[in-house]
Amino acid sequence: MTHENIFERLDEREPLANRKQLLHEYLMEQLKAQEQHPEQGEQIAYEIAGLLATNLAATLADDDPYMEVLYLAGELELPEQHRDSSASWEALRELVRNLPQ
Repeated sequence: MTHENIFERLDEREPLANRKQLLHEYLMEQLKAQEQHPEQGEQIAYEIAGLLATNLAATLADDDPYMEVLYLAGELELPEQHRDSSASWEALRELVRNLPQ
């Protein structure tokens, strides 16, 4: 699924559960891409964090687990020396694994 496609789909007025499931699938794809191409990690994180601009993100509470994933991606898009010390791909993988479905 392309970034443009997921962005459009998350902006649609589908039921929240459907959009969260779609986001979960996209996140799993992106984690796989990061494992295969770690040198593209900042770009992958940038695209994930960009989903904060979707209608889905606007409907979620700040403490929603999906928002936590998007916020952490925002940290991972930064150069390593500017990231929060707890931001890591391992932490992101763990958050995604534990997302409610």
